[in-house]
Amino acid sequence: MTRLFKISLIFLLTIAVIIPISSCELDQQTQDITPISELSPPENEAVAEEIINYRREQMQGLSAHYRSLEAIIDENAPFSDQALIHVESLMAINQFLTQGFPPETAMEEGEWGAKPLIWDEPDEFTAIVVAFQDRLASLKSAITEQASQEEVSEALNQARQQCLDCHQVYRVRQP
Repeated sequence: MTRLFKISLIFLLTIAVIIPISSCELDQQTQDITPISELSPPENEAVAEEIINYRREQMQGLSAHYRSLEAIIDENAPFSDQALIHVESLMAINQFLTQGFPPETAMEEGEWGAKPLIWDEPDEFTAIVVAFQDRLASLKSAITEQASQEEVSEALNQARQQCLDCHQVYRVRQP
């Protein structure tokens, strides 16, 4: 499967999830993020691998929506009517993000991905995910209230900073 096809598929699947979700429900999602301390480990190593693979695809989906927003907001791609769909997609994916981090799904020493520190600091990790949702809500407000281009761009940068803060502490980058 080509990368473009995967990104398109992720986008279409996310839209299929988003359309039935009302804005009211999206605003409620911050409270519905599951703390990773409440998750159970996978049944076996094969399930753990499936979770890790899913988590990686989920992160690529987040990245695709962010980059689409970046193109619309900062690079003036002619799709401003789609910006809100991308923000709501990010919010929907993020609502379930922590569920992809059950215990015993950390990367082995020398591998790339989720650091074991996530499970040593479950409250701090969950707080970053909740903060990301809050930043996305601010971005959504900036777009729906037709804030200036600079304000919308700053809201996008604030959301992106949450991603970077999390990756800096809790992720080993792919070589």
